[in-house]
Amino acid sequence: MPTDQKLNTEPIRETAPRQNCQLRPTGGLAIVSDVHANIDALGAVLTDITAQRCFSIFCLGDTIGYGPEPSACLQYMREFAPINLMGNHEAMYLATRLRHQKATKILSTKTTSLKLGNHSRWKRA
Repeated sequence: MPTDQKLNTEPIRETAPRQNCQLRPTGGLAIVSDVHANIDALGAVLTDITAQRCFSIFCLGDTIGYGPEPSACLQYMREFAPINLMGNHEAMYLATRLRHQKATKILSTKTTSLKLGNHSRWKRA
């Protein structure tokens, strides 16, 4: 790209994605990865993909990560990319969430048994 041209970095949330990112079956395949929750960069990439008239988008993962907008990035990638692979950032998020759910379940069970099961002993003592 010539240095005198500026890339459109307008945030995707300020544009109408359904209007700006209409995929037309005349171009190639777009492969996106390592968005890392950077909605501004994703907006620029989707705008360029639209300009290139790509017929489909594949996401190779790491849509979430370091940036401030993981939910918005996931929403747009789910909407525009028929194939979304899980990257290591998504895997870490899911593993953390599953551990948290398991820990919460264990703690709530233990807390319930402590409150109910040991309550009568505490009264008697």
